[in-house]
Amino acid sequence: MIAVAALAVGLGSVGVSHGQSTPSLQGRLDALAQQVHLRHQHYEPALTAHRQHIRAVLEEWNRTTGGEASADNRALMANWIDRAMRSIMPGGSGELPAAPRFLKQPEPVVAKRAPAERSLTKQTTPAADVEPAPPAIVPPNTGARANGPAQVVRTSATERRSVAKPIAPAAEAAGPARSPARSKWSRRPSAAPLEWRDPFADDPAASPNPLRSGQRRTSRRPSFDRSAGATINRAQLAAEVRGYNAALRELQLAVIEMEESDVFGLADAAERLERLEEQRQFLDLYRQGLPASERGWLPESPSSELVRELVRRKAERLTKQTPPREKSRRRALENLTARLARLAGQSER
Repeated sequence: MIAVAALAVGLGSVGVSHGQSTPSLQGRLDALAQQVHLRHQHYEPALTAHRQHIRAVLEEWNRTTGGEASADNRALMANWIDRAMRSIMPGGSGELPAAPRFLKQPEPVVAKRAPAERSLTKQTTPAADVEPAPPAIVPPNTGARANGPAQVVRTSATERRSVAKPIAPAAEAAGPARSPARSKWSRRPSAAPLEWRDPFADDPAASPNPLRSGQRRTSRRPSFDRSAGATINRAQLAAEVRGYNAALRELQLAVIEMEESDVFGLADAAERLERLEEQRQFLDLYRQGLPASERGWLPESPSSELVRELVRRKAERLTKQTPPREKSRRRALENLTARLARLAGQSER
């Protein structure tokens, strides 16, 4: 849950001239996430597609930069976010631009150490206290034995040759593994990876969050305190009922004395009858709110059905007498008939 998505991990801002500063990549991504939500919050497929597209761009960013964003990659990312913002905002195309191709970071240069010049051999002389080697014995020779006794050849100590003894290089002391050298971009504030997050995740639990799909929202009706001491003014209610009865009798006499051809007078009578019907429904609400023991002293109200029937019959006779060429007159009669049918439906409820 957008997960549209917004972005974690704050990034440093890049300073510009005139004493102003551009928003950081993190701030731009947060603004982009909010614009995506505002534009597509009522259309879930488009909202999901745009979030997935932005996530793919961020994954490519984190994979390519490897935590060491160069100035060129930062410029590419900022340019892409600006173009995406323009397309998502009102008046834009609504389609996100294609993902930029970020430049791969150069491999860190590891300085090679020159090997120390050491002699692999060392001339050694035997110690002074070493005893001389025993005399070498020449194998007997038959020819020499005939001429005389065998001669013993001794080697002089000064004539002994020095022996070359190989010397193994001294083993270096074991220590912790050395980490490879990192480039200078790894120390910039923008080296932290970008992540997509919900910009409304920190809202209070009571506030609705359209980005959290699948959550059910329940609305509670406000509770109204009804005072137990509320009473009905019976004298005023009786006066209202008497006024309604008088107006209905007056309208009935007017319809009876009306000329047969007065279509506009019939229309006016139907309008007055509609207002009286609304007043009767209002009075019936108060009448029903009274206890059964108190309803008897209210005056009875005559039904408006008699007046409605008088108007309907006169309207039918006028419709039969009106020729088809008098379109305005016939249209007025049609509207009158529709109003009478609506009044009949109201009185039946």
